Amino acid sequence: MKTIIFIFFLLLLLSFCHNQVFKFTKNQLNDLPLFDKQSGNLPVSYYGHLPIRDGDEKLFYWYFPCQNQKSNQLIIILNSGPGCSFTELLFSGNGIFSIEANPNQSVKRIINNPNSFHQFSNVLYIDSPLGTGFSIPKIYSEDYIKNLYPENANMKSGKFPGISQYVISDLESSMVEFLKNYPENTNLHFYTLGYTSKYISYIDFTKYFTNVNVTLILGNPFLQPTLQYASLTKFSYVTGLSMYRQVIDNNKLYENCLTNLEKSTFTIDTCHQIIENILKNSGNVSPFDFRELQNNEYQIRNQIIINYVNNYLTNIFLPNLNTIYHCSKRINELFHLEYYLDMSREIIPKLLQENNIPILLFNEQFHLTSNLFGMNEFIRQLINWKYQIIFNQLISSFFNVNNKIGGRFKSIGGLTHFILYNTLYKEGMERNPNQPIIDNNNNGIIPLDMISTKFEMMKRWVTKQSNKEEMNTNGRDVLCEGNTKCHTENHLNDKNLCPNQCSNRGTCESLVCKCKPNYFDDDCSVGRFTYTLNELHNVNFTDLYIYGRDTIIFEIDILEKTSLLDVYLEVNRLSNVGTPFLFLNVSLFEDKLSSRELKAIAMKQIGYNILNGYTSTRSEGQLKQLHDFFTNYQIFPYFNTSHEPVKVIDAQNIDIKRNQRHTISIVIYNAADVPLSFSMNLKVQPAIGRVNITGILFALSCVAILVIIFEVALIYQRNLNRDTFITPKLSPQLQQQQKGKRNKSGGRGGTITTSTAYVNGDEVIANHQQRQSLLLDDRFVDNVEDDEEGDEIELIEKKKYK
Repeated sequence: MKTIIFIFFLLLLLSFCHNQVFKFTKNQLNDLPLFDKQSGNLPVSYYGHLPIRDGDEKLFYWYFPCQNQKSNQLIIILNSGPGCSFTELLFSGNGIFSIEANPNQSVKRIINNPNSFHQFSNVLYIDSPLGTGFSIPKIYSEDYIKNLYPENANMKSGKFPGISQYVISDLESSMVEFLKNYPENTNLHFYTLGYTSKYISYIDFTKYFTNVNVTLILGNPFLQPTLQYASLTKFSYVTGLSMYRQVIDNNKLYENCLTNLEKSTFTIDTCHQIIENILKNSGNVSPFDFRELQNNEYQIRNQIIINYVNNYLTNIFLPNLNTIYHCSKRINELFHLEYYLDMSREIIPKLLQENNIPILLFNEQFHLTSNLFGMNEFIRQLINWKYQIIFNQLISSFFNVNNKIGGRFKSIGGLTHFILYNTLYKEGMERNPNQPIIDNNNNGIIPLDMISTKFEMMKRWVTKQSNKEEMNTNGRDVLCEGNTKCHTENHLNDKNLCPNQCSNRGTCESLVCKCKPNYFDDDCSVGRFTYTLNELHNVNFTDLYIYGRDTIIFEIDILEKTSLLDVYLEVNRLSNVGTPFLFLNVSLFEDKLSSRELKAIAMKQIGYNILNGYTSTRSEGQLKQLHDFFTNYQIFPYFNTSHEPVKVIDAQNIDIKRNQRHTISIVIYNAADVPLSFSMNLKVQPAIGRVNITGILFALSCVAILVIIFEVALIYQRNLNRDTFITPKLSPQLQQQQKGKRNKSGGRGGTITTSTAYVNGDEVIANHQQRQSLLLDDRFVDNVEDDEEGDEIELIEKKKYK
């Protein structure tokens, strides 16, 4: 009986949990365990839950109003992982507090951090995704958490965002609820790291944040894994973490990594193995700062923080839960594939140009995973951003903090890229300055590296957002100290600063290219022409120019409708340097890709290899093997990526649709970081050197069908003639004959015996009479065959003479 009652109440409790609806909660924290008041007063803060998914679930938040004055600026801090708690950022770096630990790694005291962001802004920490840190789902089981993020179409097709869509939606609804209860925050600054920087860019800011201003701060962002993974080998080589033999091995791994990513079959043994090899070969350094050892400073620091959280904070925030994890293994494994999927190249340009959202990208000098090489290449390939080429030609400026160089930055059109230097390193220190917590000599806390630089960077970024119009149109001095201008303006007047120097197809006026007729795009790099086949017999383009690693595109429409084409393309390098790679495709006029799409695919095909130092494109080997790369991008079946000064593509008998208009697309990519001058010769003519088997088979099939139709009509006509002309004449005589025979045989059908008859001396064969005996029966009259009709007429005629 007791067991039944227990089960009843257990089911009742589970039903209550299942039907529970969460609401917004707000609690003030009045005491923090081990906080040392000698460092100052305990900051005012509020914690609680933000309802999501119509109140079925909730996210945990911890909110700190600005300490020194009232502020309408809010910095929203989200940790990476995926699945790592914000507590790491709250108790280290520019967090609200700092931890001082004893030599045995126990916590000695908690003190205020003078370099915390809440000195000049309100700060909000959120544990996201659901299942991370203090954001515990109402049923804490592996199956339930997995069901919170069901598979969708994007995930199955390997397209980002997959299940990250649920994280984005949760964050949108939680922020709407937060702003409803804290309406003083009218300027939002999303501060994100790593993977989080990728999904934060997909928030629908125009829908959910219409009454507030928004900026994005993306720290060491991992946005384009297929591109950024290509940078790992080169970055580790130039920083001394890998030797040349390891470069070769890692390049091979990268090929497998890229292949699997394109097939959406990522495994831990491919892409991540590149980082594992680098860390192993370098003595197991930290992937987030390769000056420290992963098993020493990095892990010790995080272990001290999570021990403090579990020993003291869980009793305050989650009394019924004893333990949370620095990074949730369940969430990390669930989102592992998401981590390695590329963000669309359209997102950043859209945020900058359509949504007018300023973006600050920053890279730490010694960060391995999201290193500076990969981010520079990512920015260089933002081809849909109008400032893309100008940005990559800007001279960066020093970022000064207290007369020390804290890094370099450049900014234009709402995008700022910042490189954080090591500002606090002292030559000859026995221990790395990135070990801030353990106090072996009782000399106080050694601050984390780059803390003061980040503090000043964020302070300038946040407090200079008052003039949003200036930020979006220029904003080049947003990180300059005070009201000064720290960017040099002299090079902006350089006539050669125009994008790609206008490809020698236009003139530069106030940083804008004025293109010649038939040339388009920001850098006049797209030529559009229409020719007849006769004109295409021999066309020359002279004095062409590409400044650095970029492209020139030709879209040539053919006026006539044709079937087969022979295309001969020759490019002659005129300069002593430069490496033009050629790509050619012929498509239907209405199916041709835009110049931006062609440029994007060309850069995607060979951008990785240039970064890794390969001598040719991946597509050479893949074309022979029908690799998945060309399954996805079948637009450049003809190419030449050799390193010869004269490049030729001789494409014979190109298969195209009959009697349709076509477009020839040509992409020329300079695969070297030097200017390239060249000329191009194009010859196009109808192909006559090969029989079109498909056309012949189609013609033969048509002839066969016509013959069959003719035979059927002929048979039908013969039957019609018999019924019309022969059968009516035979009917009376046959009926008379049938009647006479019946009288002879007693009115019953019978068989004529074999005999010989003489009619006027003519002999009639009795065998014929035997066959005709079938006519004596009414049942066979209607089935007389065509070949018997002539004989029947002859017999009747002979009877007449008799």
